[in-house]
Amino acid sequence: MHRERIKKNVKNFFFLLISNIGGKLLYFYFVTYIVKELGPTESGVLFTAQTFTSMFTFLFSLGLDMLIIREIAKDKSKAGLYTGNALLLKIFSSIFSILFILISASVLSYQKDIFQLILILTFGMTIINFTSTFEQVIRAYEKTDYLAVISFFGMVFRVTTLVTAIHVGLGVVHCAIIIVIYDIIIGLASVVYTYRNNLINSLQIRKNELTPIIQQALPFTLATIFATVYYRIDTVMISLIQSTDEVTRYHASYRILEGLLIIPNILGSVLFPVLSSFYYNKKILIDINQNILKFVFTVSFLLSSVLIVNANSIYILLFSNRLSDSVLIFQILLSSLPVTAFCCASATLFSATGRQHINLIITIVVLVTNFLLNLIIIPRYGALGAAATTLTSELIGIVFHLIFNRDYINLIFFIKESLRPIAASAIMVISLNWINASSLLLNIFVGVLIFLIGLFFAGGIKRSDFILVRSLMDQKI
Repeated sequence: MHRERIKKNVKNFFFLLISNIGGKLLYFYFVTYIVKELGPTESGVLFTAQTFTSMFTFLFSLGLDMLIIREIAKDKSKAGLYTGNALLLKIFSSIFSILFILISASVLSYQKDIFQLILILTFGMTIINFTSTFEQVIRAYEKTDYLAVISFFGMVFRVTTLVTAIHVGLGVVHCAIIIVIYDIIIGLASVVYTYRNNLINSLQIRKNELTPIIQQALPFTLATIFATVYYRIDTVMISLIQSTDEVTRYHASYRILEGLLIIPNILGSVLFPVLSSFYYNKKILIDINQNILKFVFTVSFLLSSVLIVNANSIYILLFSNRLSDSVLIFQILLSSLPVTAFCCASATLFSATGRQHINLIITIVVLVTNFLLNLIIIPRYGALGAAATTLTSELIGIVFHLIFNRDYINLIFFIKESLRPIAASAIMVISLNWINASSLLLNIFVGVLIFLIGLFFAGGIKRSDFILVRSLMDQKI
């Protein structure tokens, strides 16, 4: 892979990472502000409507967005064809989704104020469904730094407007309208950018290709559905089998894990078009994938180990002593981070090489395994058992990923590159327990330093890596 392209995508990764983290922090501020100013009842109306409508996002896109990125990255000349066909298909998916949302809301007998907000947010989602098609074109051209910038500044202006609206006495209906307006503005900015930079010459529609497109996109949709169920089924089962206290113990730790998964998810988002563009060159694909896995292992083991050692201090900082008995749950879930991160990277490779159906099968297998184990373990061990089940399911998933991706992921390479950060983590854990610093920040800093030194001596960091990092730092953004 050309060094300039590496620089470009490293820049894309950090732009997206900063944008996502910044956006989430801004939105978290808005959530705390609206609850404080409007109270839990009125703000809960908005949150309920947002949560309900977001559940149906996959119905709008039908997996077409992932397909657009892959196919355009492979052949830029087909940008107009796939965009045009996707827009046509999204007309039908939008009509179906709107009807499904409204019928579901009616069946659930939501209050009039919640139903009103659902109508407003559904209108916004419909517009976004079409404008997101152009966002995927931008991603296919590996220009995600632009998307990161407009997304972040869009969130800045959105939150500022929302806070101002609440401050002057406006309610949740106006908040929903503001949210939709900014979503539309950001979406239209992507449309304008696409045409101003000539990423699409002209839209084309070929009716004979609609059926094959749907067949290719369907596994993406189904995988998204099953993955969503997988990430939520533990909490639901605990709530049905155990008490709400157990739900809190598990959910608090799991939400932190989900936050950490933003790194492999963004990495996959950035590298998906890159991997797709080398669809026909297996040798380059293998080389890129090895570098991805090395980065994923290093970062995930570093985060996992340093947080496991400091889990007790982190929990006291976040929750005082209210959830002190949940530290072990937190540590077990953190130990699954490197496994989950690897599976995310492997799933991206499946999708980029046209084998999204295999990823779907693995997702179903892991989901069923998780469900069956939870049925057995949760009644006896509660949240602690659910955490152990999550780790076990992910380990089973990694076996399937290694089997079906064996042409791209060499088993010896996998073992070697995973043992190095494991060794560095072990050195760090032993050292921190011996040092036993009282300061959390000092412990984390020393832990990261010891991990990197241990990784260097284990052969996980080479001279070529320093040269690459230096060249990236010299790049003008």
